[in-house]
Amino acid sequence: PFLAHVMYFRHSYCVFVQSTKKESCRCGRTLVAFANIQIYLINGKYPTFARFCYLCTDNLQNKAVMVKHIILWTLNPELSEAEKKAVKAGIKEGLEGLVGQVPGLLDVKVHIDGRLASSNADVMLDSTLESAEALAGYAKHPAHVAVANGKVRPFTVQRACLDFEI
Repeated sequence: PFLAHVMYFRHSYCVFVQSTKKESCRCGRTLVAFANIQIYLINGKYPTFARFCYLCTDNLQNKAVMVKHIILWTLNPELSEAEKKAVKAGIKEGLEGLVGQVPGLLDVKVHIDGRLASSNADVMLDSTLESAEALAGYAKHPAHVAVANGKVRPFTVQRACLDFEI
């Protein structure tokens, strides 16, 4: 691949790389063109990788807005430490596995380790979506609902959510 250009989108540098490998865009379109655009979002600690077709890339350049979806959960205190560890691993595996399944979901990090004694939550979801519309679609997507109903809700007693544009 070769570098096409670099742009700054609200706290993230996006490096556009053109590739001749045919793949599917996050929006679900099959790429019929000979190339696709790959965007590397670099926001502080880690790079995030996402693929977009030309149409979505144009839309991103015009909007330049993405959405962060942050959730904090408190696990049921009746769970043993071994059960809490297994539940956390299941939540992490389930939610991080949604990238590539849910349109518009760009990145998911579930933080389950390193909790300090001063914390009042057990698990944190830090996700990035293409737009507010993608967040609405994520909320009702069958794969997300299955993870929420099977791995999260039965084991949590409290949830706090913060959604914001970046």
